[in-house]
Amino acid sequence: VAVNAAHPGDVVLVAGGNYPLDAIENYGLTITTSNLIVTAREGEHVQVTSVGGQKYGIYLAGDDVVLDGFELIGFQNAGIYFGRTSSTQRNAQILRTTVNGGVDGIRSVVTSGTGAPVVAGLLLYQVRVFGAVIGFNCGEGPCNDVRLEQITVRGSNQHLGNSGSD
Repeated sequence: VAVNAAHPGDVVLVAGGNYPLDAIENYGLTITTSNLIVTAREGEHVQVTSVGGQKYGIYLAGDDVVLDGFELIGFQNAGIYFGRTSSTQRNAQILRTTVNGGVDGIRSVVTSGTGAPVVAGLLLYQVRVFGAVIGFNCGEGPCNDVRLEQITVRGSNQHLGNSGSD
């Protein structure tokens, strides 16, 4: 609810705890506001879980947005879905976050083939992906200026043809 009420330049501090999401909508949390920081309170553990077949945990689509300190568990398609189909997402950061399960741990939106980048400027820092078929997927891209630092990916040992998941 706080994310929906946030304005550009705000910092949304999320209290530690388990936040279960059901399958009412495709996305558990949608972050479209630009210049926004959504972060766990210092020293607290924020866990977001799918309890009813939720497809995506967090849809990250704002420009100059930071997602920091979350653990996403059990989302069918992806823990984090990023980018936009209408224009290029710019300067997104996913920091100190863990994704457990899903076909893709972290995945870009599927574009209609316009050729414009899905994202220009994406940093994944201290991100861990466990049990997903594909850890990070920008398959339809293009994704420009992507930086991966201190990343751990341990897959589910499933294979999807020539997808690179193996």
